[in-house]
Amino acid sequence: MSIVRSIVYVLYIISIFALPSCSKEDSLEEMERIKIIGDKNPIKALAMLDSLKIGIRKENNYVKNKYDLLQIRLNDKADNIPNSDIMIKHLIGYFEDKGSMLEKQEVTYYAGSVYRDLRDTPRALGYFLKSTEYAKNGNNCDSIMLRNAYSNLNDLYYKVQNYNDAAKMAQEELKIAQQTRTNTITPYLHLGTAYIALNKTKEACDAFDGAFEVITHSGDISKHQSDLLYLLCDYSVLMQHSKAKKCFSLIKYTPLNEFSDFPCMAFAKYYELCNKTDSVIFYCKLLLDKGTDIYNMYDASKLLYQIYSDRGDINNVSSTN
Repeated sequence: MSIVRSIVYVLYIISIFALPSCSKEDSLEEMERIKIIGDKNPIKALAMLDSLKIGIRKENNYVKNKYDLLQIRLNDKADNIPNSDIMIKHLIGYFEDKGSMLEKQEVTYYAGSVYRDLRDTPRALGYFLKSTEYAKNGNNCDSIMLRNAYSNLNDLYYKVQNYNDAAKMAQEELKIAQQTRTNTITPYLHLGTAYIALNKTKEACDAFDGAFEVITHSGDISKHQSDLLYLLCDYSVLMQHSKAKKCFSLIKYTPLNEFSDFPCMAFAKYYELCNKTDSVIFYCKLLLDKGTDIYNMYDASKLLYQIYSDRGDINNVSSTN
């Protein structure tokens, strides 16, 4: 009988030591499943992650930090703006010290995202750049995250008017999109916009032509209405009349049915190209009446000022100031 009790006792001790290990693996596997779901449905994934919160408290530091990093990732995908950088600071310290190259790529990428949302551009740039370095130096990088890092760098450099580096980042973004056979339309648009800022008209047109070709060969134009609106505006700015006209013919959306700031500006720019001044005035005024985006409203005011000045309409010139 004592032998049986001894065996039971040994099995009990083994089970005690085995449980944390199984629990750890189960938690990591579940978080990986939630991570995949979060790529398409971050709101659902956040709810699933929250259900693990109590159990995670019993896990070791590695699992807890993986949980916190996944939480930041899902909030970023759900467009939830962080309140502070406290959590990401801790995660940077942990994973840069103890993480794999892939984890270092991820934590610095999301550090860039947090500081981008907190409007700390220098830190955002620094961490996105560091993320690309980890990706290039590792044997197993996340290609989509690398592409997205270059996309963010393009946007940040553009906003601080560093158009040369903005173009370089867009080129890298496009290269990876082509290699991974993912969306190349956005990188082409980023590249073209940077070239416009650099006054490189031919290069800008080539980039926009690349985007237009992908759209027209996609088999479903309806999915690319917002991209066509950007192309409409860009081709109009570049005075590419025939290309702008082709874009316009494919656009089914109209701000008259469902108002949005940028489409109004795109239509105004197109009608300016077509010398239809009354239509330009209509869409600019609509944007100023209903708009919320300060940059588009500024462009609309500038366009109206130019029109009224050319007409010698002093009263309306004063009203646009």
